[in-house]
Amino acid sequence: MRFIDTHTHAWGADTEELPWQAEVLPPGWDGPYTSRDLIADMDAGGVDESVVVTTPLYGRGVRANEYTMRAIEAFPNRLWGVGLIDFFRTILSRCARTSVGSSVTIGC
Repeated sequence: MRFIDTHTHAWGADTEELPWQAEVLPPGWDGPYTSRDLIADMDAGGVDESVVVTTPLYGRGVRANEYTMRAIEAFPNRLWGVGLIDFFRTILSRCARTSVGSSVTIGC
């Protein structure tokens, strides 16, 4: 039997390239929980695959899904993704293409 966790999260460090959006950080935020951390926890728990749901940590613009997409690309046989889009912006179509247009995402 295969075990699939259908709602997980992973996020990287706060960097200049991909900065966290301060307005969405919860109090006492503890730092990154990387895709490698997620895979290690999956292995420890006997989970075969996981669906990584993008957090709003990186905002909701076109770059919001970048970390999730990188995580999936690093572990293509273990991770799937659900991206975020900003329904109220004109960049909606571009944002949707970057997540829905991928063969490794299953929703947005």
